[in-house]
Amino acid sequence: MSAGWHLVTGGSGFIGAALVRELLQAGHRVRVLDDHSRGRPARLTALLDAVGARLEVVRGDVRDAPAVLEATRGVEGVWHLDRKSTRLNSSHLVISYAVFCLKKK
Repeated sequence: MSAGWHLVTGGSGFIGAALVRELLQAGHRVRVLDDHSRGRPARLTALLDAVGARLEVVRGDVRDAPAVLEATRGVEGVWHLDRKSTRLNSSHLVISYAVFCLKKK
């Protein structure tokens, strides 16, 4: 089992919530960054009840650099599934910068 944190952007979406479940089952700790504009937080409610402190849900937008930097603090991996990333926009730059910062640790 890995004790490391993994960040899932868009984690309350259909695919994101499925990935969150898989990561938790594999023994990881998971932080979700999602503004819930398209996903449903209810997809994570049962998981929060079941795993407690191994799951954190942070309401935030991937286009908000300070929110992303805070969400990536202490994580080993980033799973970028937020739908806002389907077009080239500032979220690509923010996530890329956050991953760059992770590699510099």
